[in-house]
Formats: sequence, structure tokens, C-alpha cells
Amino acid sequence: MEILSSEMALAEINKLNERKNAIATEIEEKRSKFNESDVETREAILTNEIPALQSEAEDIDKQIAELEETRTKFEEQEKRMSLVKNVETEKVEARNEKTPIVDTPAYAEAWKRSVITGDEKEVKEMLKREGGGGANLNTGTQDIPVPTIMQGYVETAWEKFGKFSRLVSNVSIKGYLSIPVELEADGAVWHDENAAAPVQEEITFGEILLQPKMIKKWISTTDELEALVPEEFMRYLADELVYRVVLELDEAIIRGNGDANGKGVVGIIGNTYTAQVAQELNFNAINVAVGELKTFDNLIVAMNPKTFFNNVMGLTDTTERPIYQIAADNTGKPQYYINGLRVEFTNAISAYDNVADGGAWAVVGDFKGYKLNRPEGEAVKLIHDPYSFAEQDRQKYVARLFAAGNVTKLGYFAQLNKPNSDLGGD
Repeated sequence: MEILSSEMALAEINKLNERKNAIATEIEEKRSKFNESDVETREAILTNEIPALQSEAEDIDKQIAELEETRTKFEEQEKRMSLVKNVETEKVEARNEKTPIVDTPAYAEAWKRSVITGDEKEVKEMLKREGGGGANLNTGTQDIPVPTIMQGYVETAWEKFGKFSRLVSNVSIKGYLSIPVELEADGAVWHDENAAAPVQEEITFGEILLQPKMIKKWISTTDELEALVPEEFMRYLADELVYRVVLELDEAIIRGNGDANGKGVVGIIGNTYTAQVAQELNFNAINVAVGELKTFDNLIVAMNPKTFFNNVMGLTDTTERPIYQIAADNTGKPQYYINGLRVEFTNAISAYDNVADGGAWAVVGDFKGYKLNRPEGEAVKLIHDPYSFAEQDRQKYVARLFAAGNVTKLGYFAQLNKPNSDLGGD
């Protein structure tokens, strides 16, 4: 059909979006049937049906992109024609479409200079003059937002490397945080009407103290690096500093940060409130760990990717069916499962073949049973030190993040340990 106006283009876009939504619904329905299906049906779903629907959705995206371009051209033409009719309205719209200060190249350049020199005067004056605002992810203050492009890099870091940080319970409270934990309590009792009151319930509480500790990463740079355009300078800082700090926090949730006094992030592995299960890797190992839990909602298995691909994928149950499953998520990326439980990979746990006797090879649990306190939210501070390596014409940058975390709910996690070779598995 020939498109003759922006209105016609919009109508076609809406039709295509309706079909795209229908495709998404079909994919979800097929995924929901996946675990209940036999091997042949699963293979058809994964290799034929879902890929075909995803391919159709990709074609629709291309058509929508072309129609959006056509629509834009017609809108520009219609806009030019309307200028003669309503000049004043066009002026008002132009004022309303002013680019936010944090999106401008000038602000990006000024922010870069403030990071390099430590002098925020220029940036503050620019914000005051323009009335700008924005996300503050790097300075810990409320008046110096980062440029939009740097904000994007930081958000990407949390999305890509902070998966366990997203799964746990999060708070942002300044200072130490004390959390009471119910260790033991009497059960309910039957009581006859008008009979003597039952014995008062006894509850034993413990206390978990979350004490923030600093995660730090530093690099040295050259004068030539600081001469890069703001976008490349920010990308370098994000790759070498922000991403690594976020990844360290994510892995510490699993293995801890090793503080002898319990400060910072206490890991799930080896935790007082994590159930210990000595079990060799076999088709039923994960189920044994699940049996030690008190909750069965939103369970996730954390393990090294080598354990999954080198060991788990070779296991079958008593009916010779593989114990793993693979399904595509909403973005088309593969999501892995063991006996229906979602698997998340981490290098904080060693591969099964490399684990010593008694060492942990997997963690199973509901990660909402872990509390993470980031007093400054997702703020990763960047500090500039121009003096330490000045004689080498190098600059020093430090990224730091304060965090504290610990398991706060009993029965939410179980740790699978490799049994002693001379004793065998359970």
C-alpha cells in the first residue's frame, strides 16, 4: 500500500505493533508449554517455532523503522506547510523542545574538565544558568548530574554486571543498619474457648549488622588519554573503573569480600544462615539442596558457567532425559535452567572440576533473602589524583562504591559442597 501521509504511516505502524505484540504472546505461550512437553516437541519449539516467530518480529521491526522514516518526512513536510498558518505556535513548540543541559556536548566537555581538575565551578555555573538536572551517579552530591552518555554507561554496567545486585533486596540507608532475624519461635497451638491462656510464645532473635565498606579500583592514565573527546574519555572510565567495581560487588554477594570483622558484603557461601549440603554433581543434586530450604518461590541456581556446560549438560535423569533446559528470554537471548530452576552464571564460584573436597560448587536459593545496603545508591564516585604519578606524566583515577550486605532470612539459601573423595556423595 502506498503511504500518502504521516497519518497513514502511523496507522500501518500501529497494525504492525499489534502483530508484534501478538507474536510476543505466542512466544510466551510456547515457553510456558516447554517444560511440560516431550523431547521432540521441545526441539520443535526451540529450533523451529520460536525462531520463526522471532524472525517475523525482526522483519516487523525493519518495516516499522522504514515507516517511521517515511512518517518523519511527511511530518516535516506538513510542518513546513503549517508554518504560514501558525507561526507563533511553532515558536512556542521550539522553545519547549530545548535540549536538556545534560544532553549537550558543552556540558559533557565541562563535566570532563571537572573530573580531570577536581574543580566543579564551571559545571555548577552552567547548571545554575540553564536550570539543568539529571541523574547523579558518580559524585554522591545532588547538584552535579553526570552527562546523559555517562549515565548510560553506568546503567549499562549495573545491567550487565550487576545481576545479583538486582535480584537481592536493596536499600539505601546511611551508616550502619541493624536487622533482627528470627532464629527460633514456638508454633501455633490449639486452644479451647474459656480455657486457660496458652503459654506465651517464645521467640529467639538474632541480629545482623550491615556495616558499609568501600570497594575501590584505580587506574593511571596519560595526558594523551585525557585529550580524548568526552565520549571516548567517559567510555574508558566506565570500562576500566565503573564496570569493575560493579562486578566486584556482584561476585562478593556470592563469595563475600573477605573482611575478618564482617564489614562490607558478607557472602552467601559459608554464611551462618546458609544450609550446607555435601553432594556430588549428579542429576538430583540441585533437588537435594532445594529440600533444605524453607521457601520455594523464585529459586535461582548460581554456578560457574564451566560447571553447567562441561558437566550439567551431560547429565540425564532416570528416564534418560537431560536435566537442563534452554529457552529464549524476551530479548531473544538464551536462558538456562536445571530441573526447571533458572541458572545464573558467576565466576565467584569455581568450576566443579576445579573445586577441592569440601568446596562450594553451587548455590541455590531465593535471593530476596539477602539484603544489600548501598548508602549512596548506585553512585560510583570518581576521584582524580594528578600528583601521585606527575613525574611520569600520568594521572590517577579512583572509583569507589560503599556497600554492605548479608543473608537476612533463614532457610532461603543452600550451598552445594563437593564431598570428600574418600566418603563419596549422599
